[in-house]
Amino acid sequence: MATACSSPPAGRARWTLDLLADEMVRLTDHDDPSRETVRRRLAENDLKPWRKEMWCIPQVDGEYVARMEDVLDLYAEAPDPKRPVVCFDESPTQLIGEVRQPIPAAPGQIERYDCEYKRNGTANLLVFLDVHRGWRKVKVTDSRAAVDFAACMRELTDVHFPKAERIRVVLDNLSTHSAGALYQAFPPAEARQVLRRLEFHYVPKHASWLNMVEIEMACCAASASIDVSATANSSSLRSPPGNDSATPHAPASNGCSQPKKPAPS
Repeated sequence: MATACSSPPAGRARWTLDLLADEMVRLTDHDDPSRETVRRRLAENDLKPWRKEMWCIPQVDGEYVARMEDVLDLYAEAPDPKRPVVCFDESPTQLIGEVRQPIPAAPGQIERYDCEYKRNGTANLLVFLDVHRGWRKVKVTDSRAAVDFAACMRELTDVHFPKAERIRVVLDNLSTHSAGALYQAFPPAEARQVLRRLEFHYVPKHASWLNMVEIEMACCAASASIDVSATANSSSLRSPPGNDSATPHAPASNGCSQPKKPAPS
């Protein structure tokens, strides 16, 4: 088992059953063990040495803990309409279309679609989530530059929370998520007017999972869909009832090199 948890031999990307069997012969008194014997031993110890999982490994220092506790304190506060807590994040989405008309489902036959597809460009989902109110808003844009972030922040103050005294916004550490973005997009007086009602709170670096909107986006990817047309501007969006915004289907892997295609309407 220790061998299976160690680095594979030089020139090999990972351990295989055959490699482990050969190593057992070299290191022990076993005769030639079968692949099935090695497989059973690994299964008994819940080991899968051929698998790897990409994980974000943070450096937990004082700055990390300070930011983490700051965000968690916001989440633990009682709801206050005058001082709402809003999480914000962005997600790029590839727009794809059918090359051939899919064959609809029928009794005894699942829907079938061709493996070939066409690229219709990309869109960006800019997502707001009110932590205490169960409200979300999704804005679809062609870009996600500093001016797009600034426009979203102005919408927060002027459109979505016009009566709030101070809006606490939870953000990740993307370079465009800064007060300076508003000065790039608006005249100084207008930028200052918006920022007076905003309060930015940043999650720790390599800890974007602390931003609750990421959980919301994952849930939307599982429950909502997007009908893709030729461009992002002509895409038709749908979301589950009970939300005042449309939430597109996030990109996902279907086990091959091509993106998973949304179901046609």
